Amino acid sequence: MFIPSNHRESWQLLRGCWSISHLILLLTTIKLWLPQNAFPQVPLSDLGLLCPVWMQTLAVLALFSGLILTLPVKRFERYQIVGMLTYIASMAFLFLTDQHRLQPWAYQFFLIGIVLVTCESARAIELVRLLVISIYVYSAISKIDFQFYHTTGKDLIGTILGFVGLDINSFVEPIKTYLISVLPATEFVAAGLLCFSRTRKTGIWVASLMHFGLFVVLGPFGLGHMPAVLVWNLAFVVLLIALFKMEVPLRRRARSGDAQVSMIGTVVVMIAVALPVTESFGRCDHWIAWGLYSPRNSRVVFEVHDRYLANLPAEITYFKHSSEGGFVTLDLDAWSLSQLWVPNYPQARFQLGLARYLVEKYDLQDGFRMYVLELSNRMNGSRDSIQIATLDRLKNVAKRYSVNSIPRIDNP
Repeated sequence: MFIPSNHRESWQLLRGCWSISHLILLLTTIKLWLPQNAFPQVPLSDLGLLCPVWMQTLAVLALFSGLILTLPVKRFERYQIVGMLTYIASMAFLFLTDQHRLQPWAYQFFLIGIVLVTCESARAIELVRLLVISIYVYSAISKIDFQFYHTTGKDLIGTILGFVGLDINSFVEPIKTYLISVLPATEFVAAGLLCFSRTRKTGIWVASLMHFGLFVVLGPFGLGHMPAVLVWNLAFVVLLIALFKMEVPLRRRARSGDAQVSMIGTVVVMIAVALPVTESFGRCDHWIAWGLYSPRNSRVVFEVHDRYLANLPAEITYFKHSSEGGFVTLDLDAWSLSQLWVPNYPQARFQLGLARYLVEKYDLQDGFRMYVLELSNRMNGSRDSIQIATLDRLKNVAKRYSVNSIPRIDNP
C-alpha cells in the first residue's frame, strides 16, 4: 500500500481509531460474538447451519488476533496486512453463521476494513468519506416516515425537551412535527457540509454535536440504551475527526496489480452506497440500508397460549405481555437486549427464525400464533400482515425469503 511519508502519521491515526474503536465495540457486545445458547442463531445461508460450533470459537479468536495486529504499534507494522486479512475473513464467517451479528456498526467497520486493506491511502480516504456521508443521508431518509414521527422521533425529542423541563405533549401537532424534523434535517445538513472542503470543518462540528447529543439522549440519564450504542456514537466522532480533517495525499500512478486490488474496495463501497435504495423493494435489510432509530422495519409478533407457557424457560417468559384469547405476547426485542446486550435484528425474516426456534425446541406446535408485519407505509404507517398458527404454514412463509431464516436448533 502506498502511503506518502508526510502522510503516514495521519494514516496511522485513522487506522488506529478504526481498530481501537472496533475492539471496544466488540468487547461491549462480546456475548453476541461468542458461541452461546442464550439466544437463537439464524445463519445467513444454509452453509452457516453446517458449520460446527468450534469454528465460531476459532473465528472469534482469529478476529481479535487480527484486530490486535492492526493496532498502530511499531512492532506490529510488518503484520498489519496479515491482521487485516485475518479480520476480514473472520468477520465474514461470523456474519455467515449468525445474521444477528450484522449490527449496523459492525457492518460499517467491516466495510471500512475492506477499504483500508485493498486501497492506497488517497483512494481509501475518498471511499470511506463517501461511505460515511451516505450513512447520514440514508439515515435521514429513513426518518422521513410516519412511524418515526409518532414513535422513536417523538421519544428522542421528548427526552431532549424533558432535560429542560418541557413536555412534548404540551405542543400542538404542527410544532411537534417541526421539532422532530430537526433530527433528519441535522443529518442532511451534516452530510452536505462534509461533501465540500470549504464547509468540511463546520460539517465535523455539526455531526459531532449530533453524536454527542445522541450520547446524552440515549444514555443512562435519557432513554437508557445499551453501551454499544453509546460507544458507537463516540467512535463516530473520533472517526469523523480522523477522516475529514486529514488532507488527501496526491495519488501516484498505481501498478496494474495494485489497481486491481483497489478495485475490490471501490466496488464494495459502491454496492454498499447503492444497496439501500432497494430497501423499499424488499431487496435490502433495514440496518444495511442504515435505517437507524427508525421503526419502519418488518417484524414478527409472536404469541403463546397460556397453557404452553410452562414449556418455556423463565428467562423467556419473563418478557411476556398480556394479549387476548388466552394468548400472551413474547417481547423478542427485550429478550435479545437482555441476553446479548444488543437490539434484535430488525427484519421479519430473522425474527421468523426466532419464532421457529421457539416452536420446534419447546414443542409449541399447537399453542402459538404469530403475525408477520411487512415494511410500513411511509405516509400513513400502515402494514400488510400475515397470520401464522401452524408450523407448516411458518415453514411455507419462510420459503419466500432468498436469505436463510432457518435457526440453529442445536445452539451451542
